[in-house]
Amino acid sequence: MLSSGKITGLLGRQKKNSLREFRTGKPFQKFSSAAFSGLSPMQAREITLDAGLPIDKDMDSLSASDFESLSDAIRRLRLRISEGDFSPQILYENEKAFDFSALPVQQYKGNPAFHAEDFRSPPNFFSQYYGGKEKEDRVRQKSTDLKKAVHYSFGACQ
Repeated sequence: MLSSGKITGLLGRQKKNSLREFRTGKPFQKFSSAAFSGLSPMQAREITLDAGLPIDKDMDSLSASDFESLSDAIRRLRLRISEGDFSPQILYENEKAFDFSALPVQQYKGNPAFHAEDFRSPPNFFSQYYGGKEKEDRVRQKSTDLKKAVHYSFGACQ
C-alpha cells in the first residue's frame, strides 16, 4: 500500500511520467482504487478512457507516452474538480438506476442497455437517485414479505 505522502506527491507533482514508479501488474483502475482514497473504480476507468488507453491494460505494459497520457488525464480531472466543474448524472441499465457520478461517464456510451440522466441541481439529483432506491427497497421488502406469507400459508394447508 502506498503511503499518503507518496500519493500526495504523485498527485501534486508536475513532473511528467511520475506514475511510472508504480508498476504493479494491475490495470490502472485496480491500482488506483487501492492507492487513492476517494477514487472509485468507475472514475478510474474514466481516467483510463480519457487517457486513450484500454481499461484493462496493466500498469506494467504502459509505455512512456501512456504514462504521460494517464498523468495528463489525472491533471485534467484535478482541474475540473478544483474549478467545481461538475455535471451530475444518474446511470441506468435499462430502466433501473445503478450508479451516479458527479462527472460525465463515457464508458457506457454506445451500449443501448445503458443511459444517463443529466442534472443541473444537486438536490434534485440526490432526491431522484435515493428516492428511486428507497421505492425499489420498499417494493423488494413487500415482495419478500408476500413470499414468506404465501410459503407459510401453503405449508399450513398441507
